[in-house]
Amino acid sequence: MRKIDITGNDIFNYEALEDAWAKSKISVLDAMPGSGKTTAITRYLKDHELNHVLFVSPFKSEVEDELPKRKLNGLNYAYPTSGKGGKVTQLNNLIRFGDKSTGNRLHRITCTHSAFTRLTSEIFDQLGHYTLIIDETLDVITQLDELRKYSDHILMNSGTVDSEKRYQFSNVSWFESVHNSDKDVFNETGDGFKDIMFRLCQMASMNQLYRYSEGNWFRMLPIELITKAKRVIVMTHGFENSFMHCWLKLHDIEHSYIDNSKLGLVSEVDLKRKLGTNLQFIEPPRTIQALADGRRGYESLSVAHWKVLQKAGKISDLSKALNNIVKEKMSADKTNIFWTCPKAFRTEVEANAYKLKGKIVLESPFEVADTEFNDVSELDHQKGIEHSSWLPCNIKARNDFRHITNCLYAFSLNPPPAILNLLEATSGLKKSEIEATFKLNNLLQFIFRGSIRENKSMNLCIIPHETRALLDNFLRVP
Repeated sequence: MRKIDITGNDIFNYEALEDAWAKSKISVLDAMPGSGKTTAITRYLKDHELNHVLFVSPFKSEVEDELPKRKLNGLNYAYPTSGKGGKVTQLNNLIRFGDKSTGNRLHRITCTHSAFTRLTSEIFDQLGHYTLIIDETLDVITQLDELRKYSDHILMNSGTVDSEKRYQFSNVSWFESVHNSDKDVFNETGDGFKDIMFRLCQMASMNQLYRYSEGNWFRMLPIELITKAKRVIVMTHGFENSFMHCWLKLHDIEHSYIDNSKLGLVSEVDLKRKLGTNLQFIEPPRTIQALADGRRGYESLSVAHWKVLQKAGKISDLSKALNNIVKEKMSADKTNIFWTCPKAFRTEVEANAYKLKGKIVLESPFEVADTEFNDVSELDHQKGIEHSSWLPCNIKARNDFRHITNCLYAFSLNPPPAILNLLEATSGLKKSEIEATFKLNNLLQFIFRGSIRENKSMNLCIIPHETRALLDNFLRVP
């Protein structure tokens, strides 16, 4: 239950953290946006002045500005920077030796998901000194779409796949030898000799490269990244049945949940009620429902269904129907809406829907998460403070669109089938629940970029009925 002191500040009960750690050193703080979870944890770090802390965030601005200069101001948190040796080498040194710029070599560190997930096994034991705070779930597994049968042939002639589908080189020492030589050159000149195969070789050497079937490869993080830490807090929402939850189950790693009420967070029931009040649902007209319903074997507005519509020459009709929703039902200016569909069809939609071709002025340059696992096919490389109204729906991003009061969701985003099958087979969790969590978490992350993040009203139109049903079910409260 939330408590406030006479100055208006939240009062948190940190016994909730100790109770969770007593059950398992890996604890999950699962709470909705606006619950106060980040405030609670940063306040805990300030109040207790812990020395060995590694705070991992998806965003570079959070790592280099918000955390060290505001939320954890005065505690001398350091972060790795670009330059000689690279960020990962600097992060390794900070973890080993602390911040040498301070007299007592404080071990208070912030870093991005990208830097953290590239730590190598030689540093894992050092994590045993650290309280590890992970803001948002790590992207623990990703499909390697660029690997097909040609790459498969080369890799399989250089290594083997074990019973767990993990790939290993036949000669495990050659990469380390070549890489060490390359690092020597880099440290001397600032330039190395990494070619297009380096990333794959590095994954294999770190036991992160998996082969599901011929031409079907993916990367999975080593579980030691968190099991080696002294204790862990994962701050997120929707952890149950997420990929990271499956990852823990796959490795038989126990975790506990922090009691949100005892900690003093805003209750999820109150937040859901507030969200339900602020969302003004716009129902798709019958014309668009007929197009979106698809046909047997195709989920409404999945990538596969979009391809069917394109082949049938119906993208133009769908686009015009979407345009009409924005114009007639939302009464929205093209500079006051953000929307999504598969990136491959974005240009065709915009050509037939002028209301979806707007440019939005942001308060600061658009930022996506700094992660090794970004889906490059969905990234939108736009710089500066002006951005298109289209946004990818599966990329972690900040609430840069919090002043926008209209949202259109025309995409049924599904996890890659190979990953889904693997996680079901290895985690013991149901495929349907993993898939539903994936879809709902991506939807919530997307809509919370808009004005509802500021507790303001927002028009929302979700075209795929399966995705809308997930949100309706989520919003139900006793």
